[in-house]
Amino acid sequence: MRPGLLRPASLFASNETGPAGGSAREIETISFLAARTGLTINTDFGVGDEPQLVAALPSAGSPILICREHDHIPTIADALGSVSPAVPQTWPDDRFDVVWVFVRTQSRGTTPSYRFSQVPELLMPGDANAPIS
Repeated sequence: MRPGLLRPASLFASNETGPAGGSAREIETISFLAARTGLTINTDFGVGDEPQLVAALPSAGSPILICREHDHIPTIADALGSVSPAVPQTWPDDRFDVVWVFVRTQSRGTTPSYRFSQVPELLMPGDANAPIS
């Protein structure tokens, strides 16, 4: 396992519904991981349902892996609330090699806050060892 990443206990991927549509790509991206871990992919939340997705996270087992189209990942980060350092507000169209990690820093029952970091996957030739800025 790559340093900075943990084996997920819950998997989420967008479904093919929602106001902006969706695609099967997110499900396809993590289907191998789901098969290897025996986890079921939660596809209850489509594109545009990011606030509802974030609201469902506290009841999911941690760590949680969310696979979404890169355009919607900053929206999820914004819905989390207090995140430090601040996350980039755009995701470059040519980057597919970075995992955003959010670690909860407040205990349950309080307004949650999160520590943010970026972990490069470094799985494919040409993957960068640089964060998205």
